[in-house]
Amino acid sequence: MLTDEERRRHARALLLPEIGERGLEKLMRAEPLVPPDADARAARVALLYASRSGLGERGAGPPVRLDVPDASTLRSLVGAEALRAAAAWATGALAALDAVRTALGRPLGAPERDALAELLGAEDS
Repeated sequence: MLTDEERRRHARALLLPEIGERGLEKLMRAEPLVPPDADARAARVALLYASRSGLGERGAGPPVRLDVPDASTLRSLVGAEALRAAAAWATGALAALDAVRTALGRPLGAPERDALAELLGAEDS
């Protein structure tokens, strides 16, 4: 059961039919896991977005992996060092989105992953 503070903080998510109270409780119980070799900047972004969704607020539930690339993979995605920060934000946000969807029982499917990989330029690596 959600507290009044949790209801206030996550009021928008409660209005979404694909989340609602039941989904929010799943998110809050899930335990976010970041791979040990993840790019530090992308991991911080992923954790920031994931926590704002409520993911892991209560913890002690099933683990949900934040699929953040390692630093060398991130470098190979963008090539230019000047784009590395933007790539970290993009991949971190994607990892958070996928973790939230996974916690809700609706992970990204292959077509969505392929489209996102194309946007990030992964098909060139």
